Amino acid sequence: QDDESEEVLVHPVLDLLKDPDPAMTSAEWFKLLYWYREAAGIAYIWTGGDTPTGLYLLAPQYTRPVLDHREGVTHYRYGRENSRPLEVPASQVVVTRYKPDPMNPMLASTWQDAVWHYADMESAAVTSELARWKNGGQYGMILGVPKESTDDYVKQVTMAVRQKGGPTNAG
Repeated sequence: QDDESEEVLVHPVLDLLKDPDPAMTSAEWFKLLYWYREAAGIAYIWTGGDTPTGLYLLAPQYTRPVLDHREGVTHYRYGRENSRPLEVPASQVVVTRYKPDPMNPMLASTWQDAVWHYADMESAAVTSELARWKNGGQYGMILGVPKESTDDYVKQVTMAVRQKGGPTNAG
């Protein structure tokens, strides 16, 4: 609505957005872009060259950034299994992240990461609990017997506690 705005009805970028990839409709393209960002947290869009010829989605599971310790990302390698990978310069790729990973900003955080981290913590807790049950009791556990107890009585109590197992096991 201001005086400096100009409505653009004809522009090469508008044509690209109307038909980004000849292999699919615009609706399919945007849906796939959404799902790549939702599932992998990141989407890679190749422009097809220095002068954009299309907007081609690179599947995130087959796209790997190639890093240089001075320049950062120099190019992307796209390919799977034994295929010869496509080498795409970083200047020709648009990277869009859903939620950047605070520990590695090159990647993104997704709901899958949250599930993975939760499962990892759950596994650690279960492993710790099993070790506690197998090793018995808590550190520094002391079992006292009356002063007048005989050696045979102490051996009987010790065997009884060890046979019981679980957290009361003397270890």
